[in-house]
Amino acid sequence: MKKMDKGRAEDLVFTGCNGFAMLLLVFLTGYPILHLLYLSLSSAAVGNEFLLAPRGFTLRYYREVLADQKVLHAGFISMARTVLGTGSMLLITSAGAFAMADRQLVGHKALWRYYLIPMFISGGMIPSYLLMKQLCLTGTFWIYILPSLFGGTYNMILMKTFMEQLPTGLVEAAEIDGANDISVFFRIALPLSLPILATVGLFSAVGHWNAYTDTMLYCAENENLHTLQYSLMLLLNRYSSSTSIESIRNLAKENGGAISPIGLKSALTFVTILPIMCVYPFLQKYFVKGLLVGAIKA
Repeated sequence: MKKMDKGRAEDLVFTGCNGFAMLLLVFLTGYPILHLLYLSLSSAAVGNEFLLAPRGFTLRYYREVLADQKVLHAGFISMARTVLGTGSMLLITSAGAFAMADRQLVGHKALWRYYLIPMFISGGMIPSYLLMKQLCLTGTFWIYILPSLFGGTYNMILMKTFMEQLPTGLVEAAEIDGANDISVFFRIALPLSLPILATVGLFSAVGHWNAYTDTMLYCAENENLHTLQYSLMLLLNRYSSSTSIESIRNLAKENGGAISPIGLKSALTFVTILPIMCVYPFLQKYFVKGLLVGAIKA
């Protein structure tokens, strides 16, 4: 009886410590987002302070952000590159993974080495810029799409490993019925590979949505191609020195007291991260399964 009580007490202690650690982890990862939200909703001028609730309440910063046509256009560019870039990447990369999953493919080993080399060796920024310029992609929307059509060797390995574990009986039955490789790919491989497609797609979507260096390198002079993240970076650089409460109040006075730089930055930052936060819960059930199953073999 004493041993059972002792074991139960140890279980309770472990459960309590584990729960406390999880709550602490949730607070450490979630509070920065809440703090950002509190800053954007505060009607009073605030600086780098620890807030547990908005200081006052206002939606004027969100109205300012959403009323700015440049911000809305930048959001449209970010959304377009995320949807088109992710969709086209999944199609091209999954097709390559489907081909490489067939070990009887002619030149399989040579192709595999060809794919592995760029995974470890890169040409660098300057050669990449010169190549994009020679291809006449600089200053165009396609600079966001075409260079990332192939999602990289790592993503292809995940897809390839997942497809290798698909039931071979389905493929053989389809081939007996007269299906060619294209039919097998679109009717069998892709529908059964939804978990890994969702996983890799989430990686790609986050990368496209958060990207701003390609805009800075290739499209900085064309305001019509500025992405939301690049617009946010420009705003942060503009008010990078405005961290003290005195400088915030001075800038607010310069703007007629209508805008607080901290609140405006916080509102725009929250707007940029909100779409990804809304998408992730719908893909989470595929995310863990796709990542684990696709990484069993290499």
